[in-house]
Amino acid sequence: MLLGGALEPGGAERIAAELLSLARDDSLTDIVLLIESVGGPVQAGLDLVDVIGSVGCDVATYATGLVSDMGLLVLAAGARGKRHAFPHARLVLRRPPDARVMRRPPPDAAGRFPDDRGMRSALREVALVTAERTGRRVERVLADMRAERSFGAEEALAYGFVDEVVHQRKPLGQKPPDRDRDADGGTLLHQAYYAGDRSAVEALLARGADAGLRNRFGLTPPLTAEVRTAESQLRDLAGLVHPAHSWGHVGPPAYPGASMPDRT
Repeated sequence: MLLGGALEPGGAERIAAELLSLARDDSLTDIVLLIESVGGPVQAGLDLVDVIGSVGCDVATYATGLVSDMGLLVLAAGARGKRHAFPHARLVLRRPPDARVMRRPPPDAAGRFPDDRGMRSALREVALVTAERTGRRVERVLADMRAERSFGAEEALAYGFVDEVVHQRKPLGQKPPDRDRDADGGTLLHQAYYAGDRSAVEALLARGADAGLRNRFGLTPPLTAEVRTAESQLRDLAGLVHPAHSWGHVGPPAYPGASMPDRT
């Protein structure tokens, strides 16, 4: 998907609807969102940030050109570890157009000064979300927004807007090896860890397999290796206690919480 130009309310709603539709059709494949946007109203940007954080799959974001104010916030709202910038991207941290508060707003025809509390509240909300996504202090973010600080790709990486600068050719949205699951919710990486196949584990991790995914028993791939070790130890112990019994077809439970035969 592409977020280009100004982030207008109608455009934000369209992108949000497409994100929800794609996630509903396939919740295991990342959505790639390319961003080259000068931003827009605060509410449109925050609504899109909320949708990105609530869809059922990860949204990988890529800065492809000039990205500023709310466009930058959408970039930072991508899934952790999957926020990218191309080498020649330019990022500008500045106040959104509807939150650019002057020190002393001009009076109206009757000589009354407008109440700018709403704009100040919106500005702080943007700063809070930005600080959360970058790991910076809110006061630092506010100061940089007022100064309209500009970042190159590497500077954006150091600040915390992105997790990686794309320096080499790599396919966007490549089907992850975690997409296919077995009946217990296990992935190929679960099977490789359980089998003790180190080369398969390394190959799957190199392809982007997620070692933090859990199967329906709550086990991550590395934990299945520990389960296999525990199973082996229990079989050995069972053979010592009751050497006359054949334990190969009984065995310990495959996962914690599974029922055991009475004689075991």
